[in-house]
Amino acid sequence: MKLFKTEEEVRIAELESVVRELTKKRREEEAAEILPKRQEAWEKIGALNKERDKIVPELRAVDKEKETTYLKKKSELQTAFDEYRLSHQAIMSTSHNFDIAIGKHETILIETADPEIDTGIQWFQDKLSWLRQPGRAHRDSIKSKVNIFSMTRETLQETNMPAIRLSMQYCQEAIKRLERAKLLPVWDIQILQELKAGLPSIDDYQEIHGEKSLGPPPPDFATIMRPIDDKLLLLDAKFMKWKVGKMGS
Repeated sequence: MKLFKTEEEVRIAELESVVRELTKKRREEEAAEILPKRQEAWEKIGALNKERDKIVPELRAVDKEKETTYLKKKSELQTAFDEYRLSHQAIMSTSHNFDIAIGKHETILIETADPEIDTGIQWFQDKLSWLRQPGRAHRDSIKSKVNIFSMTRETLQETNMPAIRLSMQYCQEAIKRLERAKLLPVWDIQILQELKAGLPSIDDYQEIHGEKSLGPPPPDFATIMRPIDDKLLLLDAKFMKWKVGKMGS
C-alpha cells in the first residue's frame, strides 16, 4: 500500500477539490437564480387548483341540471315519435284497406263496362298505327334563296309534321280518357262520338323557314396573308442581321 503521494498527485487532488467547490458554488447560484421562478410557478399552481375547486363543482351542478332536462326532453321526444309512428302506420294501413276495397269495385266496373268503350280504344289505337306509317308526313319545298355573303341557302317548306304529332297526342289522350270512362256507372256513346269528331286533321300544313350551309366559308383576308407576312418578317430579320454585320466590319 502506498503511504505517500507524489507532488503531481497532490496537485491533481487540489485541482479536483477546487473544481468541486466551483461546481457547488455554480449550482448554488443557479438554484438561487431559478428559485423565484419556481416559487412563482408553485404559487400559481396552488391558485389555479383553488380556482378549479371552486368553478368546476359549479359547472358540474349546471351540467347535471342540463342533463336532467335533456333526459326529460329525450323521453318526451321518444314518446312523441312513437305516437307519430303509430299514427302514420294507422294512416297507411287504413288507406291500403280502402285502396283494396275500391280496387275490387273498380274491377267490377271494368269487367262489366260497355264493349263500345273497348271498340273506341281499338279505333284510336288503329289510328295511331296508321299515323306512324311511312308516307303520312309530307314536306314540300316552296322556294329557296342563296345568300352569297354567308354561303347559306334560305329555304321555305310546307309540312304536315306538326299536325301529325298533334293527332298522335290526341289519340293517346283519347285512349286514356276511354280507359277512365270504364269506371263510370253509365256509358254515354256520345263521349266516343265527340272524341272521334275532335281528332285533328293531318292536312294542316305549316310553313317552315330553314337555312342550309353551301360549304365552308371562304377564309378572310388576314388568314390568306398570314403565311406571306411570316415570310416577310423572316426576310426583315435576315436583312437586319446582315446590316448589323456590315456596320461592324
